[in-house]
Amino acid sequence: MNANQCKYIILAAVLATIPLHSRAGSSQCGFISDTDLRAYCRATSGGGKSQCGFIKDRDLRARCRAEAGHEPSQCGFIKNRDQRALCKARTRN
Repeated sequence: MNANQCKYIILAAVLATIPLHSRAGSSQCGFISDTDLRAYCRATSGGGKSQCGFIKDRDLRARCRAEAGHEPSQCGFIKNRDQRALCKARTRN
């Protein structure tokens, strides 16, 4: 597991524990130094799935599009099996 995978797993674990109604607004995302995570934060905090296009990591970009655009089919583009399963679980209705 590389450093990028670790940070995304940690991010997913943290986000999974925070109720949707209490997540920070997109204005708080500007304090995130990692550009991929900042774009993910903005997209999933109400900025819209267009913010996902700024993400370089392919797996995170697909997950972002799935979550921000409410399109579970985007989860199928994630190569990492665990991340794909997490994406599908988070985007189920």
